[in-house]
Amino acid sequence: MNLKHVFLSVSVAMFFALSGAITITTDRSNAIYKSGEEATFTVSPDTEAPATQLKAVLSLDGGKKISETEIDSAQGGKITAKLDAPGVLQLHVSGVLNGKKVNVISGAAYDPEKITPAAETPADFDKFWENAIAEAKKLPLDPKVVKLDKWSNEKQTCYEVSVAAPGGRVYGMLTIPAGNQKYPLLLSVDQSGSGRNIPVLNQFGNRYAILWMSVHSFQPTLSGSERSKAYDQVCRPLHYRFAGRESRETYYFYRAVSGLGRLIDFVAERPEINKNKISAFGESQGAGILAMLAAFNPSIKALCLNVTALCDHHGFTVGRRSGWPRLVHSRIAATGETAKYYDVINFCKKINVPVWMIAGLADTTCPPSGICAAFNVIPSAKKVLILEPGMGHSSRSSYGNSLGKMRVWVDRLPDNK
Repeated sequence: MNLKHVFLSVSVAMFFALSGAITITTDRSNAIYKSGEEATFTVSPDTEAPATQLKAVLSLDGGKKISETEIDSAQGGKITAKLDAPGVLQLHVSGVLNGKKVNVISGAAYDPEKITPAAETPADFDKFWENAIAEAKKLPLDPKVVKLDKWSNEKQTCYEVSVAAPGGRVYGMLTIPAGNQKYPLLLSVDQSGSGRNIPVLNQFGNRYAILWMSVHSFQPTLSGSERSKAYDQVCRPLHYRFAGRESRETYYFYRAVSGLGRLIDFVAERPEINKNKISAFGESQGAGILAMLAAFNPSIKALCLNVTALCDHHGFTVGRRSGWPRLVHSRIAATGETAKYYDVINFCKKINVPVWMIAGLADTTCPPSGICAAFNVIPSAKKVLILEPGMGHSSRSSYGNSLGKMRVWVDRLPDNK
């Protein structure tokens, strides 16, 4: 399969963002424009609600305000604007209708294939992570594999797996289908939060081994009060996404990025795994961490990433909204430097395998500008970006479809001997 570097959009008559009955549509179904072209947003009214004035703000992808006006909720209206340079033009309509807050967001992408990173890659970026991974490998592996009887049956066997890593262990849950054969391995990482506490079961026709991995240092199979206590600890005094951000060596994700590759390599050596057919899929935080891992782990042969987090931490410096978790703190100077070593954009420069990425043009958590910038620096000749008009921090059928295409591509790779 030879994928071309191409931008796709959903094949719908129009796109919309919905909140109650207020909708926003654009004059182009794919919401993609060239710099200097005008885009017209149509705000359709809620005819059953009492008339009120809603605030309509145009911005550079949730960052720099371009204009502000009012829209009558009973009449709606049209707003025409443009960008003269690559970026995402965002319209945010907000107010109160029938006693409920209204927040409707839509976006239009301008020359998305030309959106560039907001910050330079540190000169020692590769060296830093190569050394970090090398130091992690010096630790005794200390692997632990615990069968999870609760979820094991005649169809599959499940395990909790873990290995040593800098600053603590890294954990995952492995599901292996029953059968005397080698299975392709699918990798996934949790979205933000406490993560899964059960293995991935009965997905993809039970034709794949699935390793779900956690960014946390506590056992994913903890239950009840123990799990709550463990998660509470990693979120104090700051939520884990900010913990240790004063230094690139102490930031919370250092252990995950430097250590999870060891877990992947350990699992890949199991006799049930076809280690030439390892691929990864994830959303948000999980997508970001998997991109980081793929940059330095040649075992990963393909990626499917939805609404990727940890992109474009310095987006605010060029007027657009930065990606989750907004790592740079204006009053903590060191965070600006730390962020450069945890920006997915810098990892993407090292990815040479097929990549499917999906971004929502109405996503305010992981803004599309940063995801486009990350996609644009990927050197792989086999890459596809799907821009989903009207989609926020969510997923649509394009994610499942892309995941299916990735699995087909990996299935066609030669078996390892």
